[in-house]
Amino acid sequence: MVGGFLFIYVHGSPVPPVAESHPAGAWMNALLLLIFAYGGFEAALFPAGEVKNPAREAPVALMAALVIVTTCIGWCRLWVICMLPNSAPTGRPLSAADIVSWALVQHCSDIRK
Repeated sequence: MVGGFLFIYVHGSPVPPVAESHPAGAWMNALLLLIFAYGGFEAALFPAGEVKNPAREAPVALMAALVIVTTCIGWCRLWVICMLPNSAPTGRPLSAADIVSWALVQHCSDIRK
């Protein structure tokens, strides 16, 4: 993610700015999705009673899980943003980005032949 931020800092954003605002309901839906996406990390504390030193190992496990999940979600979002210039009209942006990237792979393999 640091490399992505460095790229944006040097070259500017690859996505053109959009001069539109969204209603409060859209922001609430996004907030609910974020709560759902990051929820459940407390479930990792349930088996912490079986560990020899839970006071030391539980925070490390929680932070590792948070970093791994945040990195995966960040890379997926960055991939969609790079593949689709405007992903808002699509109902399934991940599958649409997959189709675009697969078409790009096919195009590049045709060029090599």
